[in-house]
Amino acid sequence: MKPRMNASAWRAVFRILLTIITVILGRKATKPTKTPSRRSGTTKPVAAGDQAIAQLFARRQSDTIVEAAGTIVKILPDDLYDEDGSGQHQQFLVDMPGDVTVKIAHNLKFGHVPVREGDRVRFKGEYEWNDRGGCIHWTHHDPKKWREDGWIEYGGKRYG
Repeated sequence: MKPRMNASAWRAVFRILLTIITVILGRKATKPTKTPSRRSGTTKPVAAGDQAIAQLFARRQSDTIVEAAGTIVKILPDDLYDEDGSGQHQQFLVDMPGDVTVKIAHNLKFGHVPVREGDRVRFKGEYEWNDRGGCIHWTHHDPKKWREDGWIEYGGKRYG
């Protein structure tokens, strides 16, 4: 006669299987080259390197997470208009390789970055194409976890 497993043994087996499934699914969900999109449920491409923005601009490509660095060429007035609830934004223009200037729009809910013209900054955010060079937004933590967190690095400190 075969010995039968009691209820606590079955629970232990179930916990082990649940842990294995969680680990496997967790690995698939954390691919480093894609980030989830809140709009479509699909993933967003990621582009890194200072030339990435020039390439995206040339292809008129938007909805791409970028990580790059450039020199601030102009500080723009803060955008304090918040009709759609997206927040008020600090704005500045950054000169990028490939003769492209991009606007950084950093949500002031996540702090003000004390930058000046001529300063170099590194940043990570979502690139949106426009005919003037494009705009980088979502340069901060995403509290709803819809996308990868963005940031701005300046003066040895990370903001966002």
